Amino acid sequence: MSKLTRLGATLFGKRSAPANSNVGWADPSAIPPNSAVLRSVAGTTVNEHTALNLITVFRCVELIADYVAGLPLNSFANDVNGQKKQLPLVPALLVSPFGDVTNHQGMITSVTSLALLGNTFWHVLTRDNLGYATTLEILNPSAVRVFKKNGVKGYQFGQRYLDPDDVIHITRFTLPGGLRGLNPIEYMAQPLGIGLAADELAARMYSQGTMPSGVLTTEKEIDQEEATRLAERLMVQHGGLAQSHLPLVLDNGLKYEPLQIDPSTMQLLDTRLFTGTLIAQAFGVPLAMLQMEDRASFKDLESRLADFTISTLSGYLHRIEEAFSNALPRGQFVRFDVTELMRTTAIARAQRSVLLRTAGVATQNELRPYEDLSPILDDPMADSLNAPLNSNQNGDNTVSALTTTPPPTTDAGGDNS
Repeated sequence: MSKLTRLGATLFGKRSAPANSNVGWADPSAIPPNSAVLRSVAGTTVNEHTALNLITVFRCVELIADYVAGLPLNSFANDVNGQKKQLPLVPALLVSPFGDVTNHQGMITSVTSLALLGNTFWHVLTRDNLGYATTLEILNPSAVRVFKKNGVKGYQFGQRYLDPDDVIHITRFTLPGGLRGLNPIEYMAQPLGIGLAADELAARMYSQGTMPSGVLTTEKEIDQEEATRLAERLMVQHGGLAQSHLPLVLDNGLKYEPLQIDPSTMQLLDTRLFTGTLIAQAFGVPLAMLQMEDRASFKDLESRLADFTISTLSGYLHRIEEAFSNALPRGQFVRFDVTELMRTTAIARAQRSVLLRTAGVATQNELRPYEDLSPILDDPMADSLNAPLNSNQNGDNTVSALTTTPPPTTDAGGDNS
């Protein structure tokens, strides 16, 4: 055990990593973060379970997992000309990859593991006649030990040593030479610890605090026994939330003096809000999606969702796409369909469609699914890149009634002037 580890264990207690020697910061290739111990400087226990007690952590992880799990997964292959061609989801791995667990729930669990612990482990349970994976089991990352023996990566789950060929290991962020993804909760332990401490402080203020609006004074001398009796009586009659504002009954010449306590001296609310902002920043979730900004910011939520998809979700999507693609026959690959997430306002989508049509990039039938419309089957021009923007079923240039400018009104005499 290094001097740093011994010092941390002495000052703060047990380490946050499990007993195995290759989890999170304990990886010899990783840089030990400030959170290399179980307890944060704020005095709170920080791990993936306590972190979820913070509503911002819970909601950030839930949002990311729900968005990813809700996206359809498509299968493709490159043809002889190198063009991408969509395939039906024939491989069992893509139809029902997680066995008796639904696809949606299995994906939520996988993304949650990646977001919260930095690693996702899929164990191949069954294979088809050609040896390709058909069913996956999602392993708890805390129970998986990763090691190297003779230059070959190995995995131990509990007491079992797993065949490396049967383990699909997805990492979120790994340092050079690292065997595992870094645990974000360990590296975020200090702000998380402050947030947990602030929540606990707020709870104790309501459950245990004596919160009268003033103090009792007297000109008479009282001994320690009398002072203790008054203090105990005060705690009995005015301790806790239910009794915090009951009137004080005075005797023995006691006088009541109101107190004015400045709430900003504790800065409790500001601390909780600031910690929530840091957590949202770490997970890459816009504050507007967490209802942490004023209502005026919600008008820009659609564009922020597009930014969220590109800057945050794309990292998870690419890792999962690569994991599935590596388990498929050579030349086949998968892609998530992010069309729904990238949908903006109706006007913006209409402008995009016009631009794609004008540039000869997409046909009517290629664009109609983006608006949940079925393809036009009885018009050959609907599949033509050269079709005019406003063509009728006969393929001429007659402008449609939806875009025709109404003729100018005329008077009874037919004079158009």
